[in-house]
Amino acid sequence: ACDEEIKSVSGVLKTYGGVLISYSGLNSETAGVGESAFSVTSPDSFEGSFLANYFINDLKISKSALLHDESVFGESSSNNFRKYFTDSEGEMVLDSVVDFSQDIQGVVDEIKSTKPEAVYVAVESKDKGFEILKGLREKGVNAYFASPISIFDTENISKNPKTFEGSLAISPEIDWKNNLKAKNFR
Repeated sequence: ACDEEIKSVSGVLKTYGGVLISYSGLNSETAGVGESAFSVTSPDSFEGSFLANYFINDLKISKSALLHDESVFGESSSNNFRKYFTDSEGEMVLDSVVDFSQDIQGVVDEIKSTKPEAVYVAVESKDKGFEILKGLREKGVNAYFASPISIFDTENISKNPKTFEGSLAISPEIDWKNNLKAKNFR
């Protein structure tokens, strides 16, 4: 269950004493469900701070672009990414809410113009996240690309292995054994 789904059933859980075990990370809003909801993965906020730490300390990245939507997931994950990345002396060359009503190529061109070493896209839309990644690769942007969302599914990777080269996935939903066609995929 995702954040919105968890919030929608929180009243039922509290009223009838139900229990929800989610594969999604709970954040501050969904964690408010109380003793009725449990997660088998990390909170959204942890994903953002973990990725920022990985960029700075492991990949030695100093310039990153951050795009996110206004979902609970997008806000929580991006807020922690921004905080930890800039607190560690990283430079945010772009920090923007993605407007999916505009042409994705405009978003891709904006990212390219900032010349980031890495791009973090914290959006709930699998299709839009993939369009951004594909657009960046088609325009020759070889920056690391990270997204904790399900754009890294088996179908996308098997059909587009070169698109995913240099990508970082923070997701429990990946079939790793069948997706090793992309080089430098972590």
